[in-house]
Amino acid sequence: MGAFKPLLPWPPESPLGGLSICGTVVTNVLTAGFIAHVVIGYRSEDLMLALEEQVSPAGHNLQFTENVNWEAGMLSSIQCGIRAVLGNPVGHHGVLVTLADMPLIPAPAFQAIAQAGLDRAQHCNQGVTIFAANNGKLGHPVWIPAANFDIVLDAAPSSKLRSALQVRPWHGLNLAWSGVLTDMDTPDDYRAGH
Repeated sequence: MGAFKPLLPWPPESPLGGLSICGTVVTNVLTAGFIAHVVIGYRSEDLMLALEEQVSPAGHNLQFTENVNWEAGMLSSIQCGIRAVLGNPVGHHGVLVTLADMPLIPAPAFQAIAQAGLDRAQHCNQGVTIFAANNGKLGHPVWIPAANFDIVLDAAPSSKLRSALQVRPWHGLNLAWSGVLTDMDTPDDYRAGH
């Protein structure tokens, strides 16, 4: 990308000093009514300071956990986040996981996936992983019920989250928003993403 991707301006043509890619993701999570628990690794100080500035005053629901082993792979960051949630004395039914480079996921998508996960837990008494989907393709966010934390925590940090989760019951919830599939992996993705 040529720059630190999470802090690139979003949308691309917006002036510096506005929201970044990651700042937009965090803002959407907070707008949906959730606590944003951000796992930071590479350039953690830069990311933490920028996000604290960008999401204020809603930042009281913004928490950070540092993954010192971020080079081990993305799953290591998810494992780090789950461990942090498990250390929180407040009860939890599960977590929503999304990527820092998916600013097109709107707040209602986070709400829909969380609600589907909670409904399954309360009415069916089963912990089912819920993947956001669009046109039958799986994307993010992903609801990981507390009952499935163990399979994520026991997986090799270099493995893929989806593969680890699909060994137990899961469901793809088809949503109207194509942004659940859109991440910014390349400069072309970034320019075309808005």
